[in-house]
Amino acid sequence: MIVRMWHGRVPSAKAAAYRQFLNERAIPDYRSVRGNVSVHVLQRAEGDVTHFVTMTFWDSMEAIRGFAGD
Repeated sequence: MIVRMWHGRVPSAKAAAYRQFLNERAIPDYRSVRGNVSVHVLQRAEGDVTHFVTMTFWDSMEAIRGFAGD
Protein backbone atom coordinates (compact mmCIF):
# COMPACT_ATOMS: atom_id res chain seq x y z
CA MET A 1 0.00 0.00 0.00
CA ILE A 2 1.18 3.51 -0.82
CA VAL A 3 0.16 6.71 0.95
CA ARG A 4 0.11 10.01 -0.88
CA MET A 5 -0.04 13.06 1.39
CA TRP A 6 -0.91 16.64 0.59
CA HIS A 7 -0.67 19.54 3.05
CA GLY A 8 -2.46 22.82 2.58
CA ARG A 9 -3.52 25.71 4.73
CA VAL A 10 -6.34 28.19 4.52
CA PRO A 11 -7.42 31.18 6.59
CA SER A 12 -9.46 29.80 9.47
CA ALA A 13 -12.40 31.96 8.37
CA LYS A 14 -12.54 29.86 5.16
CA ALA A 15 -11.89 26.45 6.75
CA ALA A 16 -15.54 25.35 6.83
CA ALA A 17 -16.01 26.18 3.15
CA TYR A 18 -12.81 24.34 2.23
CA ARG A 19 -13.85 21.29 4.24
CA GLN A 20 -17.20 21.32 2.44
CA PHE A 21 -15.34 21.38 -0.90
CA LEU A 22 -13.24 18.40 0.21
CA ASN A 23 -16.31 16.44 1.29
CA GLU A 24 -18.41 17.23 -1.78
CA ARG A 25 -15.83 17.25 -4.57
CA ALA A 26 -12.27 16.19 -3.73
CA ILE A 27 -12.93 13.06 -1.67
CA PRO A 28 -15.44 11.62 -4.16
CA ASP A 29 -12.92 12.32 -6.94
CA TYR A 30 -10.22 10.36 -5.10
CA ARG A 31 -12.59 7.50 -4.35
CA SER A 32 -13.68 7.25 -7.99
CA VAL A 33 -10.19 6.29 -9.17
CA ARG A 34 -9.51 2.60 -9.50
CA GLY A 35 -6.92 1.52 -6.97
CA ASN A 36 -7.86 4.06 -4.32
CA VAL A 37 -8.22 2.21 -1.03
CA SER A 38 -9.25 5.10 1.24
CA VAL A 39 -9.08 8.83 1.89
CA HIS A 40 -8.49 10.52 5.24
CA VAL A 41 -8.40 14.23 6.03
CA LEU A 42 -6.75 15.69 9.11
CA GLN A 43 -7.69 19.24 10.09
CA ARG A 44 -6.00 21.42 12.70
CA ALA A 45 -6.81 25.02 13.55
CA GLU A 46 -3.83 27.11 14.55
CA GLY A 47 -5.00 30.64 15.22
CA ASP A 48 -5.85 32.42 11.99
CA VAL A 49 -4.74 29.46 9.86
CA THR A 50 -6.24 25.99 9.52
CA HIS A 51 -4.05 23.16 8.23
CA PHE A 52 -5.42 20.28 6.16
CA VAL A 53 -3.52 17.07 5.50
CA THR A 54 -5.15 14.80 2.94
CA MET A 55 -3.89 11.23 2.96
CA THR A 56 -4.91 8.96 0.15
CA PHE A 57 -4.13 5.25 0.24
CA TRP A 58 -3.47 3.41 -3.02
CA ASP A 59 -2.84 -0.18 -4.02
CA SER A 60 -0.09 0.70 -6.56
CA MET A 61 1.93 3.46 -8.19
CA GLU A 62 -0.08 2.87 -11.35
CA ALA A 63 -3.24 3.77 -9.43
CA ILE A 64 -1.65 7.02 -8.23
CA ARG A 65 -0.65 7.87 -11.80
CA GLY A 66 -4.26 7.25 -12.80
CA PHE A 67 -5.22 10.10 -10.50
CA ALA A 68 -2.24 12.46 -10.54
CA GLY A 69 -0.42 11.63 -13.76
CA ASP A 70 3.30 11.06 -14.02
